[in-house]
Amino acid sequence: MKVSLKEVENVALLARIALSEAEKKEFAKDLNNILDYVDKMNKLDTSKVEPTAHILDIHNVDRKDEVKESMPVEEIMNLAPKSDNNFIVVPKVL
Repeated sequence: MKVSLKEVENVALLARIALSEAEKKEFAKDLNNILDYVDKMNKLDTSKVEPTAHILDIHNVDRKDEVKESMPVEEIMNLAPKSDNNFIVVPKVL
């Protein structure tokens, strides 16, 4: 699949980029080189290669989810700068 100058012009129009004729030709050449490389990659036999998201064998380290007693409501309300009827009062944000 080759990228034409018309396709480069269309992408430039969508991106609102003004390109000179020389830039259009250069972009078309660069895009075609990229697509040729991708085509070479597609020809490789990857049937024995497992999919991976990272080259190293890393995983998340999570703590166990343990049920614990929460703080008493009175103690939480004492920590708030201002409270009213077990609600924390904050300034209006408009």
